[in-house]
Amino acid sequence: MNKTYNEIYSFISSLPVFSTHEHMMDDSYFEDFSLDKIIAKSYISWCNVEPGNNSKTRKDFLDKVKFNSYYVWIEKAIGYIYYSQDPFEADAVKSFRITDENWEEISKKIKEKHTKPGFHIDILKNTGNYRWIVQDTYWSPGSDLGHPDIFRPAYRINMMLSGYHPESFDHNGNSPYEIYGIKPASLEDYVDWIRNKIIEERQKGCVALKSALAYDRCIYYSEVSVDEAKKVFGKHPSEVSEKQKILFGDYIFHKICEFAQELDIPFQNHTGLALIGGSNPMNLEPVIAKYPKLRFIIFHGGYPWIHEVAGLAHNYPNVYPDLCWLPLISPSAAVQSVKEYIETTQTIDKIAWGSDSHVPEESFGAILAFRYILSKALSEFVDDRYITLDRAIELAEKIVYKNGLKIYLAN
Repeated sequence: MNKTYNEIYSFISSLPVFSTHEHMMDDSYFEDFSLDKIIAKSYISWCNVEPGNNSKTRKDFLDKVKFNSYYVWIEKAIGYIYYSQDPFEADAVKSFRITDENWEEISKKIKEKHTKPGFHIDILKNTGNYRWIVQDTYWSPGSDLGHPDIFRPAYRINMMLSGYHPESFDHNGNSPYEIYGIKPASLEDYVDWIRNKIIEERQKGCVALKSALAYDRCIYYSEVSVDEAKKVFGKHPSEVSEKQKILFGDYIFHKICEFAQELDIPFQNHTGLALIGGSNPMNLEPVIAKYPKLRFIIFHGGYPWIHEVAGLAHNYPNVYPDLCWLPLISPSAAVQSVKEYIETTQTIDKIAWGSDSHVPEESFGAILAFRYILSKALSEFVDDRYITLDRAIELAEKIVYKNGLKIYLAN
């Protein structure tokens, strides 16, 4: 890497970090921790290859996934955390590698380190330099995991769209009837409960609403009358067509947008990789236009639709491009995205990032990936004379920390 890259990378590495999105596991998950548990709860599992429990299956696993971006950054993170090897300073030939031969040794070292209570939080705070994390505890919506000093909860709203009947659930198996014991007598009662619940979570410290509905359905939300929604409310799922379920969800989604706009709560929206046929961020354009005061956070750069997010950010002042997860998915696409979002977003205070991980080792790998792509993008801007070095440094500080602070904790 050249001098400009190195200078920017060094500066970014010194910054405190604001992560807009994590799914960090409960403390109990890190008891009896191991390399296998890291992989099982990381995006490497999306490669659909199991490491197994012997040398042969592990070697086969590594041969198949070692060039995938998810694996590359986990390996770099483990080398840094457990063997003090900076992947960007190590000799490429001698750099840390996970092999079938050292697998058990690495796993043992991970287990020993995690016997120290709170070691997973230490990785986040002291190795990753995280200062604040917006936590989406989808298995316990609104939880800060008992660590309010670092986690600020986002409240996941998926189950609200499935709440037409007690036996209807979202893709996480959540139902407001089961979790909260609600018994609304009518659709109006149910909608009142949703508004009151959002207010309650806001008062408890929730800093955002979160939609992961791209895992449940298409993220296009039509305008539906109250009469149409009433035809669905109270019916057993077996009595409701797929089209009716979608229409009920559309009605509730618009209500959530109304309440979020009224209460000035940022609304995080998963776009891109999920049920990919319906997750193009352009599907959100009608609601973005309808609720101009609602801050729509568009997650993952909409990958693979990164240009669509740039277009939305160009046209709408209430669109906030978020790079979370994207540097892990594809570093090369992330470099292109961050440059394009800087160029097109109406104001620079809207671009932010989060690691979107379940375990701190992957969160730190995501930090390494983020430092890499941001340094690369900004150094290219400087070397191409698009901006000066001092402005690149200013941009880095905003994207890594200040923008997240302003978007989520300013109120």
